[in-house]
Amino acid sequence: MSDAGKYKLTQEVTLQIGDPVVLAAHPELHHYTRYTALESILGTNTLRATHYRQLNDTLEITMLKAALVEALIPRFIKIVADRQDNEKIQRAVAETGGIESAARNAAEGLVGAFYDVSFGRPESFSFAEPYITSFCTHAGRPYEMENGLLSQWRGYGGDGGFCLVFDTVELNRMLGLEFDAHYYVHANLLPVVYADGSQPVDALFPTLLERFVNYFSTVLDRDEPPVLDDAFSPFVAGVSCYKHQGFREECEIRAVLIPGSQEVADRVRAENPDVSLAPLKQFHTDNRGRSCVTVFSDVDAKLPVKRIIVGPSRHQADNIERARALVGSSIPIVASETPFIG
Repeated sequence: MSDAGKYKLTQEVTLQIGDPVVLAAHPELHHYTRYTALESILGTNTLRATHYRQLNDTLEITMLKAALVEALIPRFIKIVADRQDNEKIQRAVAETGGIESAARNAAEGLVGAFYDVSFGRPESFSFAEPYITSFCTHAGRPYEMENGLLSQWRGYGGDGGFCLVFDTVELNRMLGLEFDAHYYVHANLLPVVYADGSQPVDALFPTLLERFVNYFSTVLDRDEPPVLDDAFSPFVAGVSCYKHQGFREECEIRAVLIPGSQEVADRVRAENPDVSLAPLKQFHTDNRGRSCVTVFSDVDAKLPVKRIIVGPSRHQADNIERARALVGSSIPIVASETPFIG
């Protein structure tokens, strides 16, 4: 890709949607759905992204909070210990009950404040409202790549499900076009990390921890809070992709989109009168009452569907014909060989 997957965030900042290493490691993405959604996706050439608070995982976004605090505490302890010749810091440490207590309070305060500023509280302004579209990656698992994942087919039992297989690189390019077409404050295509203890938070999110450490050090040295703009992208990316290990089998890769709201746009224009913002994204409610945005509605490119897998069911033969009626011969249709009735 000539632009290396980077797209304009403001007049001075660029944003990388998908990491080239991730794109190369996961050349295909699987999106499981039912027939009515399949018909809508193919008929409108769009996907739907759902508000993070209305997804199946009740710990969306918040899962990383405690782990971040615990990772920051030993770093903050060292920072405070290195400044024990500062009388003001000595007094603050004594008042909080020692270095460890002071470091914990600082870590909890910083992480908590960043969550509040980014995602807000139910009664307050929220800068970031992530909307998510989920895919599975079956890279390195040839059977699942061609036949789908049994746990996903179980979720689409009865009349049977369908799986759209997307070309990852082209989908990433379209997300960049979507980002340019509307006013977004953030967008990513990234693999989900499952909290199963196999990797420490230190190794998973080194950039985010580094930004928080630098922030804390600067506060102590200058006695005034520095700007934390450079921590926003790694923070949002980190908290958006960290999930409970109970969802590990899905091997999820997700598109995380944060549309700018009218309130955000008004604040940006107030602070930057000369800024030019793309049109706001429109929100709507799906048939389950969830807040959603339609992705790619204003993008002049065809959804990069490589093939459609028709899931196992009593009606698989009929479902193959229904899929074929939608796409004709333009997209290959594959029958899953998984022996599951549904």
